[in-house]
Amino acid sequence: MASGAQAEVSKPGSWGRSAAPAGARPAVRARAVADGGLGVARRTMVRLAIWIGFASTLAVAVATALPHHQNRATNDAAIYGLTAVAAGANAVFGLLALRWSERRGEEPLLVVWGVALIGLVAALTYYGGGYSSDYYLLSFLAISFVAATQRPRVQAMLFALLVAGYSGAVWAAPVHTYPGNLLLRVGTLAGAMVLAGYLAASLRAESARRARLQAESDLKNVLAIEANHRIKNNLQLVGDLLSFEASRPQASLPDVVEVTLGRVQAVAAVHALLSSSDNGQVQTRVVCERVLHTLTERMAPGGAIEAVVEGTIPDLDPQRATWLSVAVNELVTNALVHGFRSRGGRLVLTLEEGPEWRVVVTDDGEGCTGLVEGLGLGLVRRLVQDGLRGELTIDSGDGGTAVGIRFPAPAPVPVPTSTAPGRP
Repeated sequence: MASGAQAEVSKPGSWGRSAAPAGARPAVRARAVADGGLGVARRTMVRLAIWIGFASTLAVAVATALPHHQNRATNDAAIYGLTAVAAGANAVFGLLALRWSERRGEEPLLVVWGVALIGLVAALTYYGGGYSSDYYLLSFLAISFVAATQRPRVQAMLFALLVAGYSGAVWAAPVHTYPGNLLLRVGTLAGAMVLAGYLAASLRAESARRARLQAESDLKNVLAIEANHRIKNNLQLVGDLLSFEASRPQASLPDVVEVTLGRVQAVAAVHALLSSSDNGQVQTRVVCERVLHTLTERMAPGGAIEAVVEGTIPDLDPQRATWLSVAVNELVTNALVHGFRSRGGRLVLTLEEGPEWRVVVTDDGEGCTGLVEGLGLGLVRRLVQDGLRGELTIDSGDGGTAVGIRFPAPAPVPVPTSTAPGRP
């Protein structure tokens, strides 16, 4: 299949490599965009709610101590007791929420906090004199808290609870209530709820959009760094291949260019697929098809040789894909030049997945006995053994030649992807 003088083949430890190991990719900081920006708003609101809660309880206590409107339903002692309980509960809820901000227990805690806040406003309204109490104004703080920390479905339930709590407190207080005035207040609260929900949804959408754009920008930067890394490595590989071929005894410039052209095209096929890939991996079958058809069209025009690819194996990282494509280029070139010579035939490139992956180049051309390994096969052997950590097998006889590459399946490489925002 291949003949020529035996030559010393340099170790490919530096072929197309830099200090980074094969398959290594720059680490990408994962961004949580699936929560629609709700997590950021929650943490910000929790910090604000702690301070606003303390300020509100202090304001209630001071307002109760100062002269204020009272009626027979007013109970200042109960209001002082509720204020003290609210201050303690505010501290507990706030600290727990901040501590559990990255855990699953955060959402139920915030729901309980919201329910407790609504209950506090209803109780203050009742003990403050019912309809005549101004403590219902604290409902607007509760509306803001619920809108910023809850999803729309939970928002709706808590808003309904707030309206029911306020209405119940007013009707339960032993003072006369005017339905028209109550309806106006409830309508105002409902309008504030709708507005707060809309603003919160808009802010979450904007936060999610910014996070998504940032994640996409990070991914593009990483892919650009990866592309520069691969280009540098492959330029070094091309230079090594040129030096490798030029070191052959009695090498001529046309021969060096012709042989190296196929190798460069094999590397280019990997780059072409990598540029259109969205996960940083290279489709192995597609790159093998491109190498096979490019060589047969250039070296065996007219369709005299039937070249096909059978089977498939999973995608490879760019470095392994480059090693494999250059190795396949050498094997196909040898088959076209030494196997078929000037006649037609069939050339099959078989891909097999299993505990070990196999790539076999089979031709039905002229077999070869007493094979002498030349520079081409020496290059393939080094790429397979030192690059892919596999084995090269050759079976040649009167019915043709089959050269197989067997290598272990590479470990999956984590690839960064941007996640579309999920349902708010």
